[in-house]
Amino acid sequence: MTTLPRTARPRATVMLIAVVVAVVILAVVLLSSRGGTPTNVLTGRTAGYRVTVSVDDPRVGTTALTVTATDGHGAPARLSAVTITPIMPTMGHATGVVTATAAGPGRYRATGVELSMAGQWELDVGLRAASGTEQVVLALPVTG
Repeated sequence: MTTLPRTARPRATVMLIAVVVAVVILAVVLLSSRGGTPTNVLTGRTAGYRVTVSVDDPRVGTTALTVTATDGHGAPARLSAVTITPIMPTMGHATGVVTATAAGPGRYRATGVELSMAGQWELDVGLRAASGTEQVVLALPVTG
């Protein structure tokens, strides 16, 4: 077995510590660049719109989400109202209707969306325009 001279041992220890610190810093940077919170992207269609819902944090509690809607040609939808109703069909209940606010062409932001327990939820998204109201239901798994 080869042993390091006494003067090399502290250097080896310092190098090992430096490598471990570098790996920890790299891991923190990589994880923080991913946004820090999970996002769940749901998509669906109605007769007139393609709908994408991005849920900021699909866990039990209050969350926010962004609804993006485009028309049949891919142009941002012009909607007068967007509503979200979280429903948990297996438990037979729903939380309150949340009205989203315009956040840009075809984009609507809803805050205060309550997901009261873990399990399979559905988001009933209502899209109101001059031509009428359409709805799409999107499945959302919620974790504890």
